[in-house]
Amino acid sequence: MEGGKDESTVSRFSDTFPETLEVVRRRQISPQQGRAIEMLAHAIEYLGDEFALECLQSGLQELSCIPPQIVAIRMLMDRNREVYFACPEVPTLMERLRSWLPLLKADTQD
Repeated sequence: MEGGKDESTVSRFSDTFPETLEVVRRRQISPQQGRAIEMLAHAIEYLGDEFALECLQSGLQELSCIPPQIVAIRMLMDRNREVYFACPEVPTLMERLRSWLPLLKADTQD
């Protein structure tokens, strides 16, 4: 530990948060896409709860193969991301202002 910091914690933190942060973009989600995302989230939660309960009841300590519940959860999560990323991004306030500036300049020059 240098300077009071645990190096393993620092490396895990830097892996989680890259040095260059991306702008968080909102997406315009239609009612149908919102419903699909909601249904997928419920299915993921249900399978996760079911699997956790099964593990607790059976006392599984180590799994030698990937259980089908985990495969199903992974598939649902992938589909959830597909639906979400298919939604169009909402322009940021700065992008909207930049698109209006040329229009404002043209109006003042007339």
